[in-house]
Amino acid sequence: MKRVLARVDPADIAAWSGRICTSLAELMFHRPGRSPIRAAMLFAPMPGAGEPDLRSLARELRRRCVIVCIPRVDWPTKAMTPVAITDWDADIALDARGVPTPHERCPSVPVAELGVVCVPGLAFDHDRLRLGRGGGFYDRFLSRPDLRATAVGVCFGAQRVALVPREAHDRPVHMVVTDSSVERA
Repeated sequence: MKRVLARVDPADIAAWSGRICTSLAELMFHRPGRSPIRAAMLFAPMPGAGEPDLRSLARELRRRCVIVCIPRVDWPTKAMTPVAITDWDADIALDARGVPTPHERCPSVPVAELGVVCVPGLAFDHDRLRLGRGGGFYDRFLSRPDLRATAVGVCFGAQRVALVPREAHDRPVHMVVTDSSVERA
């Protein structure tokens, strides 16, 4: 999958990311009978990884007064904390490992306040399980008892596969959004 993503044209990534952001915004703001989302955790794409760019979704969320978070990683404990950002470019920089990370001045947000968590992955299967990058960060995060958010797998259509390798600790997402589809549980 990494080789497939490495060959995707940057123009396609931009176009597909735009369609993903449009679908995610529709899902987040058209929730009949449910309370509005107060905070959402997105992810910033890893450089050169071919991940969707959710920057335009972040702008739309901020415009609608939703707190936009990205994860801060604690490498020794392999834990993630949602951290509020207000300016995608000014508040996110690459850490020593090359992972997009919120600036230290950005405040953490209680996990219980999140309404949606966007989850990246190398691949997602039809059971909504994901193939990650091997650290188990999102599986641990999605297992937190204080997390009540809707977990949304976010990927390009080419990253949908029949089956990903599975382990007992793997956590499915509630839905998967691609540039061409929305699959709910």
